[in-house]
Amino acid sequence: HLVTYSVRVAVTHAAAAAGSPLGLRDQLIAAVGASCAVSLVATPTELLKCRLQAQGCSKTAMQRLVDAGLDPAKHTIYRGPREVARHVLAHEGGPLGLFRGLGATLGRESLGNMAMFGVYELAKQQLVALKVGACCWAVAGG
Repeated sequence: HLVTYSVRVAVTHAAAAAGSPLGLRDQLIAAVGASCAVSLVATPTELLKCRLQAQGCSKTAMQRLVDAGLDPAKHTIYRGPREVARHVLAHEGGPLGLFRGLGATLGRESLGNMAMFGVYELAKQQLVALKVGACCWAVAGG
């Protein structure tokens, strides 16, 4: 979420420079913008991870194929993320194939970031209203 935080900070500074506080709409835009950046990084790695998780270990995957009466030599058994990536690049649309699931990842990240930033900002506002000390500010992130 470092990228998420960086994008949010950039939007915050842009709003502060314009002399206006960061409103709810601006926070939601920052959350969605950050979600786009996170999704572009996360989608390919999640695709590889999910393929490997769905397959299970290669020994078990081969045994399941045999148990189902299928020839393991005619099916792809991945031995690691590099093999999954090679298969996707060669047989599933090249580099764009690595971004299968981008919409779902973006939706999940957007909702999660909007909730996370909303709760974070609400907590900060409550701490300001309580006029708490520096220790609480450190816990709240600033």
